[in-house]
Amino acid sequence: MDSAKIQKEDRISKIPYIIDASMGINALNIFSTNKKWHKLPLGECAEMSKMFS
Repeated sequence: MDSAKIQKEDRISKIPYIIDASMGINALNIFSTNKKWHKLPLGECAEMSKMFS
């Protein structure tokens, strides 16, 4: 189970995830723009991306 689902169920606190490296930001953008590279449904991918700043 991923952290977004656990947060929605209020099983863990909602904490910010901070990406402080340009490589991490680029990796997140790659997965957001190349949806055939992963198995996440589009809605879950968008929700996951909102968790990071």
